Amino acid sequence: MNDLEKGYIAGFLEGEGCFTRRKDHGIYYAEISAGQKDFEPLEKIASLLGGKIYQISTSNLYIWKLLKEKEIFNLIDEIYLLLSKRRRDQIDTMKKFHKSKIIQ
Repeated sequence: MNDLEKGYIAGFLEGEGCFTRRKDHGIYYAEISAGQKDFEPLEKIASLLGGKIYQISTSNLYIWKLLKEKEIFNLIDEIYLLLSKRRRDQIDTMKKFHKSKIIQ
């Protein structure tokens, strides 16, 4: 990924992205996603990073998701310093709970 692509991705995810965790069978996993009504920006992101694009059937909304651990943490390593403190805090929280079990 060149510097221009890093900047594009960081800017897009800064505005539209979500750095979070998802729960699967009682364990938290990292997830990066972004939603748009326009398919084209998500298609560009997917071509650069991988992941999948889903269409929400009840609306005109597309969601891109990156779920593979290696891809997520490689991306974070590349763009972390380009993101705002708010986004870096979200990433730090996501990392903290990644693969932790849910205690009930």
